[in-house]
Amino acid sequence: MKKSYILFSTLIIVVIFSFVAKNILETNALKSRVVNEKLHFIQAKSHLIFLENYLLSMSQSELDNFSSLQIDDNDFLLTIKKYDDTTKKYFLVVSSSKFKVRVTKTIYL
Repeated sequence: MKKSYILFSTLIIVVIFSFVAKNILETNALKSRVVNEKLHFIQAKSHLIFLENYLLSMSQSELDNFSSLQIDDNDFLLTIKKYDDTTKKYFLVVSSSKFKVRVTKTIYL
């Protein structure tokens, strides 16, 4: 009877530790993914600032002839689209291909 009790208690301890280890590993994997998404979001915001500075650095004649621009990076797709000529409204989009990160901004010039 004593051997079976020890065997049973050992089995219960192993099962409990395996569930705890599984939960710890899942939490670490989730934290790693969240950190990667935060880094991609920060990088996307940086690309958006670059697009805005690029658009603001263009001369008026270049802006009049400008319709759209698309830059395809390894990880990001950067896009500038002009809505119409009368309002000088531009739509900036930076989206990530690896993660579901998308940052947009509208600029009136």
